[in-house]
Amino acid sequence: MESGFNGSVRKDQTKFSIGQFMKLIKTTQPKYLLLAMGVLLLVVSSGVQIYVPKLASSLVNHFSKGIDYGLLGKVFALFVISAIVSAIGGTVLGIFGENVIQNLRKSLWQKLTTLKVSYFDTVKAGEISSRLVNDTAQVKQLLAVTFPQTLASIITVIGTVYMMFKMDWHMTVAMVVAVPIVVILMMPIMAFGTKIGHIRQEAMAQFNGISSETLSEIRLVKTSNAEKQAQVRANNEINKLFKVGKKEAVFDATMQPIMMMVFMSMVFGLLAYGMHRIAIGEMQIGILMSFLMYLFNLIGAVPVIATLFSEMAKAAGSTRRVQELLAEKPEDFTKGIELDLAGKTLSVEHVDFAYEDAPDDPILKDVSFTAKPNEVIAFAGPSGGGKSTIFSLLERFYAPTSGSHISHVLNIVHSNF
Repeated sequence: MESGFNGSVRKDQTKFSIGQFMKLIKTTQPKYLLLAMGVLLLVVSSGVQIYVPKLASSLVNHFSKGIDYGLLGKVFALFVISAIVSAIGGTVLGIFGENVIQNLRKSLWQKLTTLKVSYFDTVKAGEISSRLVNDTAQVKQLLAVTFPQTLASIITVIGTVYMMFKMDWHMTVAMVVAVPIVVILMMPIMAFGTKIGHIRQEAMAQFNGISSETLSEIRLVKTSNAEKQAQVRANNEINKLFKVGKKEAVFDATMQPIMMMVFMSMVFGLLAYGMHRIAIGEMQIGILMSFLMYLFNLIGAVPVIATLFSEMAKAAGSTRRVQELLAEKPEDFTKGIELDLAGKTLSVEHVDFAYEDAPDDPILKDVSFTAKPNEVIAFAGPSGGGKSTIFSLLERFYAPTSGSHISHVLNIVHSNF
């Protein structure tokens, strides 16, 4: 049974499956060494961030006796090392992710170029582009960014809480209670922002699909005098984007002040409690300084862990769509025989045709004609009458529903379809 996470279920009931996700990643033949190196470097960086506040506590507590320049230099050096190691780790993971997305996009492009024409009749070009660009990027984000950062954040949280308990358990309890409360208060705001982001992404994808489809068929639009319909359709999508954009603008303008207010209230409350414990002689000021540094560690780590489930929910849909595309049956280029049709007579006999997605709406009914060598035949009729469809059948993009087209004596339909 595939393992899934209830917190990572999309609105379309697509549940994230770690098994399906890893199966997709394996198809890209990733360089696991880069992943291991990047994760290890992030873990080392997290360990340094946990240790530095402990040294800072000792440094501050001994200020009354003078500055310990050796300890000060050690703290500074560790800060620099942590930043450098984290940067290198992030770079390695970035290269790993780019390698994965490179191979995945190559596989998708190879698949797309070998699919039957009928596939492109039912799927819009904008949606296919979204699979190739957006969905692969989402897979990379989860694999190369979210998973490693979540692991590093979990290590940071566990190490930070352990060090705080060793220093002052009263202050630790206050902080361990305060930080989750702040995160819980902020979750509805973050969820609303995520919802707006999803709506905007879907609206952008829809507009992209419509605009790509219209522009690629602009000659047909003009031939059919359908400029007005195209304008109305695009304007409706642009208006939807405007409505979403207004909500996004309001959210962006109000989110930062609200988050800053909540955060500063928490810091002030913890600082006041710490000063009270210093005043009654229960805690040294250096420990309070360390706790403030640990607080920033927690503030940075907890949201990263919380976003894991939302990122998995996004990747669930992306993984499913990419796998569905990779599972599409391509054309068989190994069957059939080579034919020399030069100087042969082409005969079409009683051909009927309907597209697979509309079998009850035939495009061609009982079409027959013969084309001799060097003979010119014109097909006349209104737009949508089946002229292009006839040539698509002759080019073997589709198979007739019934009937056949024959070159000389050989029935091409029965030979290669």
